[in-house]
Amino acid sequence: MIQLKEINKDNVVKACFLTTNKDGKATANEEFVAGNALSIAQSKYEPNTLVKAIYDDETMVGFAMYGIDEHDECWIIRFMIDHKFQGKGYGKNAFQLIVDDMINLYHPKEIKISIEPENALAKKLYEKAGFVDTKIIEDDELVLLYTL
Repeated sequence: MIQLKEINKDNVVKACFLTTNKDGKATANEEFVAGNALSIAQSKYEPNTLVKAIYDDETMVGFAMYGIDEHDECWIIRFMIDHKFQGKGYGKNAFQLIVDDMINLYHPKEIKISIEPENALAKKLYEKAGFVDTKIIEDDELVLLYTL
């Protein structure tokens, strides 16, 4: 069963070594997403940000970072499924859990996510979840919007 779990002292190292890099080596900057270690460090300085591990039962398969920014906007800041688990349906199920968690926590009118414009697979996944391409580019990334 797919679930979100807090990053804590027992799983932080494992979360840091998840990677989208096909060679299995975690880096600070991966092809389409910042590395998890960088994201976890960043979250310590952004008080309204959550970092969660994505699990299939007891196996960690991915990572997410989300919350409210300084403008009271809800953002999914990072979302990744480890390279070993991609293409197995985890992304779709985990992404919906994140959206549902944000709705329950924040009761937003909308949720945003941004992607590298070349990341066609992520765009397809997010659009299937109900996000719409805004055609807006912020910090060289395309913003997608989910309206409740």
